Amino acid sequence: MLEIVLALGILLLGMSSILALFSFGAALSKTASVRAEASGAVSAIVADLEETLFPMLEDGRAGEPPAVRNRPVPGHPRLTYSADPQPVEGGLLARDGLPLTYRVTVRVHWSAQGSVRSLDFETLLLREIPFDERMRRRNDEATP
Repeated sequence: MLEIVLALGILLLGMSSILALFSFGAALSKTASVRAEASGAVSAIVADLEETLFPMLEDGRAGEPPAVRNRPVPGHPRLTYSADPQPVEGGLLARDGLPLTYRVTVRVHWSAQGSVRSLDFETLLLREIPFDERMRRRNDEATP
């Protein structure tokens, strides 16, 4: 009888350890999948910044970029991002005297296990408005 109770105790201890490892592994798996999604969203963020970061001035030139705060990532509903553009020191200047190149520090945010997590990266962007975005903005302004 004592051997059976001892064997059941060892079995219970082993099963408890295995179940704890399963829940820990599931949490790590979810965090890894969200991090992978955040890393995969980088191209979507850079494309969004290229299209929308620089305001178009009345004369059609690209203006100074504002900071971006908690903007949703296109195609990734669980993610948001913030971006801080800074002119590159000693970088090229456009004809209007404004900096041409900006270093943009981007922070991607998501919620996991009850806390907000983030991933940081930097990219360089030229102060320009892509042709398709320029046409889209002009059409939006012309439509009442």
